[in-house]
Amino acid sequence: MNLDDNNPFLQIIARSYEEITGTPAEYMEMSGGSDAASLHQAYGYTIPLMGSAETYGIYGADGNRERTNIEDWLTSIQYYMMTVVNTLS
Repeated sequence: MNLDDNNPFLQIIARSYEEITGTPAEYMEMSGGSDAASLHQAYGYTIPLMGSAETYGIYGADGNRERTNIEDWLTSIQYYMMTVVNTLS
C-alpha cells in the first residue's frame, strides 16, 4: 500500500502524533489481518493504522501472543484524541 505524504489526513495524523509524543511519526507498511488491509484489498481504500504494538518478535503485531505496553497504549489514546481535535478544528 503506498501512502501519499501529502495526503491532508495523513498530515493531521502525523502532526497529532508529534504534538503528543514530541517525535516525528514514522510511516511503515505492514501486512496483516486488519480491517484496513481487507478494505484496501477489496476496494483500494488507503486507511492508515496507528497505535501501540510491539512490531517484531514473538509478541509482535499480528501474532497469537500480540501485546503492547500500557504506557504506550495510553499515549496512543492521547494522539487518537488529538487527531479528532485537529480534524474537527
